[in-house]
Amino acid sequence: MKLFANLMVMIRANNESRLKGERVAAAWSRKRVAAREKSIPMSDRIPGWLVSHRDAAGQRTFTEHKDRAPIVRRIFAETAQGFGRRRIVKRLNREGKDPFLSKSGWQPSSVAKIIRSRTVLGEYQPHRRNDAGERVPDGEPIKNYYPAVVDEDLWVKANAAVNIRRKGSAGRPQAEVANLIPGLARCACGARMMFVNKGKPPKGGRYYVCSAAARNAACDNKRFWRASDVERFLIHQLDPGRLGDVIEPATARSGPSLQEYDSQIAELTAMKNSAIDALLRNKDNPLGIELERRAATLIGDIEDMRKRREAAAAERSRPHLPTIKSAMEAATMLAEKLSRSTVEEKSALRTGIIQHLRTAFAEIVFSPHGILGLIELPEKPKTMKGAFGMPRPITVRAAADKVERYFYQHVIFTDDPDFLAGFDGGTGYLYSRFDGNARS
Repeated sequence: MKLFANLMVMIRANNESRLKGERVAAAWSRKRVAAREKSIPMSDRIPGWLVSHRDAAGQRTFTEHKDRAPIVRRIFAETAQGFGRRRIVKRLNREGKDPFLSKSGWQPSSVAKIIRSRTVLGEYQPHRRNDAGERVPDGEPIKNYYPAVVDEDLWVKANAAVNIRRKGSAGRPQAEVANLIPGLARCACGARMMFVNKGKPPKGGRYYVCSAAARNAACDNKRFWRASDVERFLIHQLDPGRLGDVIEPATARSGPSLQEYDSQIAELTAMKNSAIDALLRNKDNPLGIELERRAATLIGDIEDMRKRREAAAAERSRPHLPTIKSAMEAATMLAEKLSRSTVEEKSALRTGIIQHLRTAFAEIVFSPHGILGLIELPEKPKTMKGAFGMPRPITVRAAADKVERYFYQHVIFTDDPDFLAGFDGGTGYLYSRFDGNARS
């Protein structure tokens, strides 16, 4: 009888616990319905960049935190400008900006989570417990639940910038941004140019050297190019006006440029990744079917955009130069600010210059006596001859798929003795940016 009595007590306790759980679940279900249909906030649990208040009637209202919301907008703006999450974290910690939760300073993972989250757009994703007790999304996200601290356009650009930065970038970022052409520098033999630090001047310094020649691997270009000289030569030659002297832009253009197609593809890819992330969270929910359709639609849009890009490239017999010229102009303006900027400003300016140089040049090629900037053309120009019947400065390469690629050779510097002999010698040769030819 004692055992029976104990069992009855346990059964009753279990039933009461179950009923309590059902009542709590029903209450939260009603809250989710009210939030979705009547825009009534569910609780005071909100993102760190918002503040919860109660009005005279006791209704919850959310407003931006005066110190934290600007930090979120800054994170998105700097990400869209090309800054990586580690550099953003260092800047925030150096400036003493308090994180929203952690007591040990900002972390790269925190910045990455903010960038990927759509809560900054004002969306709220309700959740529920399934039969297995797992927390799963309940329906579609509720839009305009929170105050939006960034707009959709900035969110997409920042996430697209993350995807673009991952492409072709490797190695740990340098705090001082010493190398202006990471990923662009190549030897004429095709090998990568290493960026080496041989200590402090005057005996040491930073240099570019062929990675193959450094290993004695079938390349005799063992010249060490001083990084400060390369930077000076390169910035001196960022004259967009010179491009039109050799290759005239198309007189009629319709539709986006190839670079704009690339940007749109990157933005669609960011949206697709977001949809796939939401799909994985809602795989056991009816919403998963709709998210799967959205992801499939975005995949189709990306493929269509790539086909349109290919078609646009095939239609062009001459390069579309405004985007490249704009990048060169922007890089030149930033470079002019370097001499009168602070240490912190220099880092931001040099990061911006790197982004524009990546837009302008496909490669920066180093030979034993010269430096060329290669600007890729959409296809073979209608004529390969320039003034007086001389060959245009164009190089042709065969890609892996045997399709020829054409590059305009943008002369940056040469000290070839045979070439300089025609100009009564000299230590090197640079085109003047505005006044004809000049030597240095």
